[in-house]
Amino acid sequence: MNSQTLDLLTFNLNNPSRERAERQLVYLLARPETVLVLTETADSAGCDLLESRFRMEGYDVTFPRPGRGERGVMIVSRLATVPGRVVAHYLPHRAVTVKVDTQEGAVDVVGLYVPSRDATAAKRARKEKFLEGCRAGLPGGNDGSRVVLGDFNILEPDHFPPYRFFKAFEYGFYDWLCEVGYHDAYRELHPNSLEYSWVGRTGDGYRYDHAHVSASLRPALRNCSYVHGPRTREDRLTDHSALTMSLALHPKGALREAESPTFRENAAPHFPVPTRPEEFPVEDTTWPRIEMLRTWLDENAAPVGDERLWRILKISEEVGEVAEAMHGAAGTNPRKGHSHTWDDVTKELCDVIVTSMVALSTCTPDAAKLLDERLQHLVDRVLPS
Repeated sequence: MNSQTLDLLTFNLNNPSRERAERQLVYLLARPETVLVLTETADSAGCDLLESRFRMEGYDVTFPRPGRGERGVMIVSRLATVPGRVVAHYLPHRAVTVKVDTQEGAVDVVGLYVPSRDATAAKRARKEKFLEGCRAGLPGGNDGSRVVLGDFNILEPDHFPPYRFFKAFEYGFYDWLCEVGYHDAYRELHPNSLEYSWVGRTGDGYRYDHAHVSASLRPALRNCSYVHGPRTREDRLTDHSALTMSLALHPKGALREAESPTFRENAAPHFPVPTRPEEFPVEDTTWPRIEMLRTWLDENAAPVGDERLWRILKISEEVGEVAEAMHGAAGTNPRKGHSHTWDDVTKELCDVIVTSMVALSTCTPDAAKLLDERLQHLVDRVLPS
């Protein structure tokens, strides 16, 4: 930890599996920042692992648990923290505040994870209500010392390229932050730069992750930059770039120092820590992508009771489509003839597999582990050692 600056990082976890959480932990423990604001948390095995391991390493952890299907914020600090004021009474686990101490005075750290939305009225209303709550609960930027950072899921009004599907209330929240005295830390230092913290499959970039400082901290701002490695490295840790920033403040109340030469020995009892790039495992991206699909369904599917039942039932629908494709490939229906090919059959089989994996992930946070164990059981049954 640098005793001459207060360094902060916001990092979107993307609700990690347990395996990916372990790799994220290796990365985050080696980061130099004093305070980590971790967004898109969940009540899941991966976030359980991160919370417990950070505590074991001596960090102060603030993690209000989101409900099932919800997402939130975890703040991890090498400094002692005390809870800050409640910013949002609606979805409060998405707006987490702690206070850390510096020689220049206390600093409030507000971690935000603004809900994403689609075109439905319900999702729009949910996001709008949360942002309205933040406006009501967040003090103005001309009072106190405060950093507001995280995944805002909004863009600056003059974002390039422009995207027509963002609404006035979303741009309005960014404008409101500036109007009440907050300063976009990245834009203060990089007024004309084009960088993106999230890039879609079509290559379109979005600057979703932000850090804003109150007026009193503006003169102390020394650095604010995106860290693209977690998103772009071969063993991709997350789908967002991180954002780091430094303030010329002197931290007080350190619970632990930054990584020392003995850190890796201290960490070894918990899990093996790679020390060279070639030692990092090559990621099988199947389960992370399944988790992305499940998360999308959690956030966008209409609430119709226990989602486990409907996702299991969906498997039967997909099996029916396999049967239809088989009939079409074989030409057994004289009215339809050869309406499908065997390539269609294999694609429908893939849909059955994916749908089953999503259903399994919905039923248990240890889906990847359970499937691996079950597969090994079946292999051992037919190929005994």
